[in-house]
Amino acid sequence: MILSNALAGGGAERVARDMLENISNSACVLFENEHEVEVHGKKIWVACSRKSGTLFGRTCINLWRLVFIQLIKICYRPTVTISHLEGPNFANLLSFGGGKKIIFVHNALSHSYRQRSKSDLTKSVLARLLYKHAFRVVGVSPFIREELEKVQKINPRKVLFLANPINIANIQNAAAEEQLDWLGKLATFEYIICVGSLTAQKNHQLALKVFKALLRERRVLSNLKLVILGEGPLLGELKRFGASLDLAIRTLDTSTRVEDADWSADVFFVGFQTNPYPLMKHAQAFLMTSKWEGLPISILESLALGVPVVVSDCSSSIGLVMQSNEKSDQNQKAAAAEQTECGRIIFGRDESREEIEIWRESLEGVLGDARVSLEMHKKCLEAAKQFDVSRIKKDWDSHLLSVSAK
Repeated sequence: MILSNALAGGGAERVARDMLENISNSACVLFENEHEVEVHGKKIWVACSRKSGTLFGRTCINLWRLVFIQLIKICYRPTVTISHLEGPNFANLLSFGGGKKIIFVHNALSHSYRQRSKSDLTKSVLARLLYKHAFRVVGVSPFIREELEKVQKINPRKVLFLANPINIANIQNAAAEEQLDWLGKLATFEYIICVGSLTAQKNHQLALKVFKALLRERRVLSNLKLVILGEGPLLGELKRFGASLDLAIRTLDTSTRVEDADWSADVFFVGFQTNPYPLMKHAQAFLMTSKWEGLPISILESLALGVPVVVSDCSSSIGLVMQSNEKSDQNQKAAAAEQTECGRIIFGRDESREEIEIWRESLEGVLGDARVSLEMHKKCLEAAKQFDVSRIKKDWDSHLLSVSAK
């Protein structure tokens, strides 16, 4: 059995969905299913889709989800229960039965709970108390695995690193679907794309600064756009910040008509898309400015579509994903960019004027030479293959499922 917040999003939800689709005799319990996702031949239960703005309301909802999962474990009697992200992980470990309990940790706890609010402190304590009782604890990056062992003090024999998967065939097929509305119109422009929730972690403000610097120089693709794909609480703040940089900002949604949209804008916020792949496929480059990540699925998806990536050094998995040269000079990494076969990795965290220039130059290096872009396209497609679900499933079988059956 698989536990997840939902199945419609990227990241952990995408991994949970791939597991449900590829593990035989699997079923799933979701915390919510707002987008009514279905997986052919698989049973999906929804614990509770309600939301509450009060502490009492959220507590009641979480208690009901725990009771619901407990009832499913009793009735369904799975031999293994695999959970993704903190809420499902807590519910998995607090409920009894359900066979061997395997939890996936998609972000370092030191990053997830850095606000030091009461909520973060509570979650941090629960993680420290509960995670050590799992049968296996999977970190999706080497850094997360190391933190689980050394900081959370989990028995190293329980902890392992497994990469997130992507389904390359599904991604490429979905990317080929024809878009008839404003999505199709937008795909005709030359643009850079950012994919991720509109939250502080994703650091879209830096993306806007970098894009402004790119437009100011106008050395490549003079009519270049920035497309930001995702939803979240910072939409209004990001639009205001973009406007303060003298960027023309537009929001596109289901009510947008092609003939009414202002296509002269510099930046387009396009919200959540059930099928983001046509937009990703037609991008000139994928830009990720995150402060931290586990193993970002959206980068793997971009590689599967042959789109070169310019990314912050936000995860210990980035070098592996980007075919980085592990022998690169560490002093160079402190304040510069590393050229890889699939794009560039940016090192540094101060967002100074000098660092913005490094981002700009890195994007220009990806965008400015058709021959280089074509070669990167080929290398991206090749790099993605190591993360295809057909390969990662073998790791699930050997490291999780077969071991759990003993």
